[in-house]
Amino acid sequence: MKKVMAIVTLTIFAMGICAFSMAGNYVASKTSNKYHASSCAIAQKIAHENLLTFNTPEEAIQAGYGPCKTCNPPKKTVAFIGSKGSDKYHLPNCSIAAKIAPERQITFASEEEARKSGYLPCQICIKPAAAATTTTAATVAK
Repeated sequence: MKKVMAIVTLTIFAMGICAFSMAGNYVASKTSNKYHASSCAIAQKIAHENLLTFNTPEEAIQAGYGPCKTCNPPKKTVAFIGSKGSDKYHLPNCSIAAKIAPERQITFASEEEARKSGYLPCQICIKPAAAATTTTAATVAK
């Protein structure tokens, strides 16, 4: 009986985490003035009845929330992420981008911005054909 109860409890807990993580990219509490990345340890302690979700950092800021100092979420929508220790830029959902420590992240609103800053596309998350097309278009535009 204890095993059944443990399985039921774990299942309910896992479903709660999944629902929480799918709610939005950024969250805030009605009782606070900070917004968080949905993966932030502080964000995961927000009571369900106080939980607010936002799709972009701009939405959270417009609603009067400032960024959390623990998870340090971006202040603008991020299209690409680079690292201070690398010359590659990545999509935000790239497995390599996920390994970049927040204090080493550099964010870009566009591929053009990343390239102008001297970064090259990641060969894992950005298809080489798409990168070649972008390079060709950028070269022709010059």
